[in-house]
Amino acid sequence: MRRSLSLLAAVGIAVVSGCGGSTRHPLPFVPPLHTEGRHIKDAAGAEVVLTGFNWSGAEGPDFVPSGLDRMDVGDIARLLSTNGFNSVRLVWSSALVETNPVVAAERLAANPRLVGMHALEVLDAVVEALGDAGVLVILNNHIGDAMWCCQVTDDNVLWYNDRYPETAWIDDWRAIVARYRDNPAVIGADLRNEPRLFAGWGDSAGIELDWASAAERGGEAVLSVDPDLLIVVEGLNFGRDLQGVAARPIVLSVAGRLVYSAHDYPWSQRKGFDATVDSYEELRDNCDTLWGYILEEGKPYTAPVWLGEMATGNETWNNGSNEQLWFDSIRRYVGERGIGWSWWTLTPSNGFGVFDPETGRPFSPGLVQALQGIGRAGE
Repeated sequence: MRRSLSLLAAVGIAVVSGCGGSTRHPLPFVPPLHTEGRHIKDAAGAEVVLTGFNWSGAEGPDFVPSGLDRMDVGDIARLLSTNGFNSVRLVWSSALVETNPVVAAERLAANPRLVGMHALEVLDAVVEALGDAGVLVILNNHIGDAMWCCQVTDDNVLWYNDRYPETAWIDDWRAIVARYRDNPAVIGADLRNEPRLFAGWGDSAGIELDWASAAERGGEAVLSVDPDLLIVVEGLNFGRDLQGVAARPIVLSVAGRLVYSAHDYPWSQRKGFDATVDSYEELRDNCDTLWGYILEEGKPYTAPVWLGEMATGNETWNNGSNEQLWFDSIRRYVGERGIGWSWWTLTPSNGFGVFDPETGRPFSPGLVQALQGIGRAGE
């Protein structure tokens, strides 16, 4: 195994050896992480609740995490830890791993030392900066082609397509896990973003569409390279639906590694993109049916659930609309149940983003304060 417990690790400091000597990472938990029942725990037995943001951009056609044209990579990473958040879901495309182009200089304008680097080298710098800032990293294969996700017509609705078959998806995971296996800040592999449309769960879907079986194959590939990583498996229907887990749970060869992931947005709760819930009770019942039931202790399928994406706008979280009702309700739900979560997104990318990379300040300080308060008494 890659991470041994030393005196430093026992107090939350991990040491990574490299050509430049040892670098200390003030991580919030002692790696590696594992699961016990419905909980994630660290190597010292402390319960872990992952709270943070998605850092998007590397899945898109520019092959680079957003904001590096306007702010130093270390300063962006420290936005999380200085504001009390402990994790990042770092998204990437299969195309990034396989083509690894040189990133356009203008996309790195605020990071001149990164200019001229290939996409994977820039990703290395991002992962290193996050670890240095004490932020845990969950890697996410977001899409095959380098494009903005997600539509039912984008030819990336499954974990493979003609350009990136399942064998490539698995090889890409092996490659990127090997790249970061010696960095203790990297704690998880979110295997694929939002399987949808044709994807099914279980044998009845057929071998080519059975996401549960594919997730096991992908998970085993990751564990063969790094058995310390958490394996994150998302639900169907844009990440919303994990109802199939009750009859057909994911089984991995390494115990204590499985985490399920759901996504929830205002439009996730009903049919129709613009609809949302009318009450907390409605959201609670919907979430319990779709994925919250997995948290019940003592069942054959019991496991942690991480809300890998949730979001509403910087102007809609408190404007008296149904989107505010959704926000207040999902905040209450995850707080009461002690569920980890990751907001979409850290900096502006494809229409979303909480922190302004020009200034490092939140567009809506009240939103950040509300997110900081999830799970606290009275919230």
